[in-house]
Amino acid sequence: MMPPKAGYILAFVTPLILLAFSSFFLWVQTLNRNTWSSLALACGFFLYAVGMALHLPRWPQVLAPAIVISAVFYTAGCLALAEGILLRARQRFPRPVGLLLVILVPGAMYYYGYVEDSLAYRVCILNTALSFIFMVTTCKIWALRQGRPADRVLLCLLVLLSVHFVPRIIVTLMLAPWAENVPANLPIMVDAVFWITLQPFVGLTGAMLALSLLANAILDMRDELTAGQDMDPLTRLLNRRGFERKAASHFKPAARRPVSLILCDIDHFKSINDTFGHPAGDRVLAEFGALLRNSLRDTDILARVGGEEFIIMLPDEHREAALQVAERTRRHIEWSRPGDLPIGWRITASFGVVARLPGESWPELYARVDRLLYLAKQRGRNCCVTLHDQEQEQAPLPTLMQA
Repeated sequence: MMPPKAGYILAFVTPLILLAFSSFFLWVQTLNRNTWSSLALACGFFLYAVGMALHLPRWPQVLAPAIVISAVFYTAGCLALAEGILLRARQRFPRPVGLLLVILVPGAMYYYGYVEDSLAYRVCILNTALSFIFMVTTCKIWALRQGRPADRVLLCLLVLLSVHFVPRIIVTLMLAPWAENVPANLPIMVDAVFWITLQPFVGLTGAMLALSLLANAILDMRDELTAGQDMDPLTRLLNRRGFERKAASHFKPAARRPVSLILCDIDHFKSINDTFGHPAGDRVLAEFGALLRNSLRDTDILARVGGEEFIIMLPDEHREAALQVAERTRRHIEWSRPGDLPIGWRITASFGVVARLPGESWPELYARVDRLLYLAKQRGRNCCVTLHDQEQEQAPLPTLMQA
């Protein structure tokens, strides 16, 4: 029986749409070679399109093994899509689970295609496996619900994709008596009502997911470009521009949570450049930045804001906690040898520590901590200078206290 024109056209359109998106993601991969996520997505859409193409109407009867082969392409395609989505979130699909699915799903399709012919079981098994893949992916990136709008849209589409296989299973079970009478080597039910109904939904869901992933890939590249502009190339820390952008939310008028600031400067850094040359000085700066980064929490904001000057913002911390961090870091630096300098040379640093006053702006806070750092240099260097809390409330720059 020849399939109706609508089913025939729909059977061709969806694979072509998926192949087009596969090409788009290959193009995105050429623009951003720092990640493999776009390549995985391209492979995923390609493999899924091939799996659908194996069920196109009017294929010759010699392609009856497409039952098993298409299951391999469907499963591998969905696993590649899941891997590409997870790579964006710096996660991976569980390898043992993926390998098990690639083996078990085609095996089950072979059994219910050639040993015990059951179209209903084949449809249910394949759709259950694909739904499971996207459910696992959704669970692993559930934290995106708190991300940017594009990430939340992607998460919603993944939830939709996870559950959209369920109607296929339900309708298949409802039509199971009819489906059992369909020969295994007949092209899949392009003329069945539920197939014609669900096929556009497959294409629409896939297109929406692909567009969402493309939008997120473009936003990722924009963020990487912005991050490059905000990054100090030597230390791989934020520069002044990046620090001010990231710290801006803590200085909004409505911001009432405590914030402390630490400004530090490498002592006698010019003598290192003059004695050992600028390459040695660069190594000292890079390793000094790494020492600072390793001594902080993920929520702290660290940047290189001058030649040998570094700044640390500690959100939700009062002056006492910031002073402890500064003193611990100072002692760590004192006993380290950044840059592999000769024996007899050591690196020390001076620190200014302040807590933000109510309503204080960023320029005002930075001016205070900068003056404290200057006073730390005057007091002999290799020390931490801060203010008493009670004195902070009474005057902009009261008597100083050395840690």
